[in-house]
Amino acid sequence: MIYRKDISLSFDDEKSMELFIGLLAGNVKADMTAVSRMGHLYISLRGDPESVRRSVAKIKELYKMVRSSRRRVPVKYPIDMLLSMADMGAPISLDTVVISLSVWGYRANMRGNYIVTDAPLELVVDTMSRISRVYEALRRIPMTPPVKRLASICAVAGGKQPEECMRVLEALGVARNVGGYYTLARTYASAVEHLKEYLAARGQ
Repeated sequence: MIYRKDISLSFDDEKSMELFIGLLAGNVKADMTAVSRMGHLYISLRGDPESVRRSVAKIKELYKMVRSSRRRVPVKYPIDMLLSMADMGAPISLDTVVISLSVWGYRANMRGNYIVTDAPLELVVDTMSRISRVYEALRRIPMTPPVKRLASICAVAGGKQPEECMRVLEALGVARNVGGYYTLARTYASAVEHLKEYLAARGQ
């Protein structure tokens, strides 16, 4: 039996609607058509009852996510969805995303398979993409994984080149160069706090 469900959604601006439409393609399994008109998006779903029901639930979840993202309130972003949206050239440690967002003044933490933050969705995705590019650039510099995390936070949240970040980490006393190989000079938690204080003091 083919089941049909029609949904009408309103948006505050075109950017929010475009972001939402971009999320639909990979998340809605039922056959779908969508038409936008004067700040509204009209969606028609067709398929078996179960696939339509799941698609409606997913659309409502994504709609709430996009609307909340524009209002500076904490939103639970599924990590798998963020990874599918980001340009991931190299795998990253997700705590680098959370810490970078916190440096910029956003609330952010990991909760299970979600990043919970009041940062806009576009910024979260862009931060993941930028950190991935930094990870790729840092491959040529021998270092431990914790130092790579610190360097990526410094580069993305601090707006610095990866090589410059290695000098910053040494100057802060959070990393040391031992025979061309960078290692932590203190605990990772302490190193993160020192780096955050350094970036905050410079208005990053």
